[in-house]
Amino acid sequence: GEDTHFVQGLTFIYFDPSQGITVSNINVEGESTVVFEIDIADDAQAGDRTISVIYPGGYISWENVFEVRSKG
Repeated sequence: GEDTHFVQGLTFIYFDPSQGITVSNINVEGESTVVFEIDIADDAQAGDRTISVIYPGGYISWENVFEVRSKG
């Protein structure tokens, strides 16, 4: 993100709601670039998610930018 200062080991990713979503392998590639992996459980609740990145000195959130769809 613009004007962010991501730091390896001090940058965290959250999904809201988080039920059924596991974030792993967070890798800071620069002050404004972070890459991560997610695992979505088979029983994860369907619906939109807000993604937040928390880093030293601030956070950034994107509302309803990720959708989990039910299997089927």
